[in-house]
Amino acid sequence: MAGWQSGHAADCKSVYAGSIPASASIFAMFRFFLRLYFKIQDYTLKFLSTGATYRDPNTILVFRMASLGDFLSSIPALKKIRKNFPNSKIVLIYSISLRQQYENLSPEDYPWLDFIEEFVDEIILLEGKTFLEKIRKLRKSLELHRKKYTFIFLRYANMPFYNQLLNIIFFRLTGIFLRINGAGIRSNNNIFQRYQSKNMKIEHNCEGPVNSLEKIIDASDLEIEAKDFCIEKEFIFRDYFQKELSKITENEIKVAIFAGSKLPHKRWPVDKFIRLLKEITKKNSVKFILFGMESDIEISNKIYHSLPDHTIDFTGRTSIVDTYNILLECDLCIGNDGGSMHLASVAQCPAIAIMNGINYRNFVNPYHSADLCVYSNFYNKACHNYTTSGNCNAKYCNQVSCRKHFNNSINAISVNDVLLKFDLFRSKY
Repeated sequence: MAGWQSGHAADCKSVYAGSIPASASIFAMFRFFLRLYFKIQDYTLKFLSTGATYRDPNTILVFRMASLGDFLSSIPALKKIRKNFPNSKIVLIYSISLRQQYENLSPEDYPWLDFIEEFVDEIILLEGKTFLEKIRKLRKSLELHRKKYTFIFLRYANMPFYNQLLNIIFFRLTGIFLRINGAGIRSNNNIFQRYQSKNMKIEHNCEGPVNSLEKIIDASDLEIEAKDFCIEKEFIFRDYFQKELSKITENEIKVAIFAGSKLPHKRWPVDKFIRLLKEITKKNSVKFILFGMESDIEISNKIYHSLPDHTIDFTGRTSIVDTYNILLECDLCIGNDGGSMHLASVAQCPAIAIMNGINYRNFVNPYHSADLCVYSNFYNKACHNYTTSGNCNAKYCNQVSCRKHFNNSINAISVNDVLLKFDLFRSKY
């Protein structure tokens, strides 16, 4: 019997070796080294983050860097912290970036902070002209919380190793020597992007902050649901907007339109927006509500004058809170990728987000409306720096000609592509 087994094993080995192409072996080796690469980074960060922790802390210090869209994506994480530690004082240390200079800040400078008031008890704004000045000011602010506290670093999704390392050094220099919960590598947005994206290794924007809690809350509570974006706070609904919305009849579908964007590679052409809205009005009774910044007024004017009987134009007149209140009343939101799409998540308004081909799929889209997102297949080569900020650092990149592709990627999305998503919305919602 033993002899039969050993002979069979030898035959199997020969068949196995002869049937696997060299490319498969190379790919398996590539996957092994990729995992090893991430594991080394992950263990390094966790080693540097080690320290004491408390199960029932008096105070929880939460550090988060983000602007509008990314910050709203952290609402599920903040909500879970409050749920699991109802008796703890939660202090949010907030900044948009460690590298940028900020002085004389107040919460009014960041209106999106209003959306997390029910989850935190205090907000410390991180400001200073230099890195060292920020360290000094934060050390002074933290003197009130020196005793029994837990520290949580709500990291970005797919945050690179060196960015996390910089943050850990910053925390240690400010006098935080307890465990830094949240640091670690699950995926990485600056290496092997296409492989990770194809194999669904990329974290969604709101999964990064939630996964930062894996050591301090139950694994069953790490799941994200649409309701995790909801807030209970009610904002004042200004009379002017209520009056304008009251003119919309009950049988009309209320659709919010965000046709502008600060970044050209995220801005779907206005003539396509006009054609899309005209196609929608052929089969549906609908009222379009136009939003945007003052820089988007020209775009909204073109849409309004093309469909004056079907549009209400609020462009340049709404605050973030006003936009949120109106989205609560809307049935659908259609717009370019940006913070407004994530605001729709908070308002529980289905969103058709028009994404370009340089995004990681299922990374920055509205979490609750992934099936309604429209992607371009024109270029489809993710570049995180360009996607988020429009920066092209050709000094460290061989794709010097990609700027043209980036700007053309959004243009490759057809009116019919978006119209199909509207039909899906009508059938599903």
